[in-house]
Amino acid sequence: MQSPKKSLYSESSAPPSQIEDLYQHTRTFRRIPKGYKAIHLHFSILDRLHKQPQHRRAIATAFNKLLAPYEGKLFWMHNFDLFFISKGCPHTKLDQAKYNALRAVDDSPVLKQIIDNSEDDKICVWYDLASEYDAFYKLVEQLRRNLA
Repeated sequence: MQSPKKSLYSESSAPPSQIEDLYQHTRTFRRIPKGYKAIHLHFSILDRLHKQPQHRRAIATAFNKLLAPYEGKLFWMHNFDLFFISKGCPHTKLDQAKYNALRAVDDSPVLKQIIDNSEDDKICVWYDLASEYDAFYKLVEQLRRNLA
C-alpha cells in the first residue's frame, strides 16, 4: 500500500495565505465602504513558538461572536498576520476581540516587550474604511503583488 500524497501545506503549521480572498472581499464594498472597519494584527512579529496551529485557533476564536451579526470575516496571511473586516461593529466590541486575540499569545516575550514599551501600533492597525478605504485597498493590493 502506498503512503498518501502530502499536500503542499501538510508539512507546515502555516496556513495557506488568504490574500486573494481578502482582495476579492475588499473589492465587494469598494463603492459603499461606509460602516466597514478593518483590523490588521501583525502576529508575524511573534516568535515561532507562538505561531502554532493552537494559537491560530485561539486567536480566531476571539472574533467568533462578531462573524455573523456584523458580517465579519477573518483572513490569515502566510506570515501569520491577520485581517478582520466587519460592517457596523461597535469599536468597543472590536477592541475586546483584539484583546482576547492578544491574550491567546500573551506569554510571548516579543508581545510582552511591545506592550511594556507602549508600542501597540506595532501589533495592530485600525482602518475605518469609510474614510481610509483607498489606503487599505493599496495595502491589500501590495500584499497580493508581493505574494504573486
